[in-house]
Amino acid sequence: MTHPVVLAFVSVVAVSLVSLAGLLTLSMSETRVRRLAAFFVSFAVGALLGDTFIHLVPEIFDAPPLSLRASLLILGGILRGIRVLVIQTALISAGIAAMALLKFVE
Repeated sequence: MTHPVVLAFVSVVAVSLVSLAGLLTLSMSETRVRRLAAFFVSFAVGALLGDTFIHLVPEIFDAPPLSLRASLLILGGILRGIRVLVIQTALISAGIAAMALLKFVE
């Protein structure tokens, strides 16, 4: 079994290596950096959400057996809401496209 200190060190090194991704953008063209910016922003938002719901929300509940479950339920509810919003937006866009196609056919 691996010692927890070794696992902690490996995780810190992995996170530090990910943070060096910013250095790679210095050698890229501006158009490529603009395309990758959405990926980097979404990675940062995911990291902050993960930190919030896995570490900070349990502090609010202050009940160890229920805190992780409550955090995951809250995060699941938010992600489900986002999924519904994305599906709804896609359906609305498809409906608008279908209406435009029908007008074009007439």
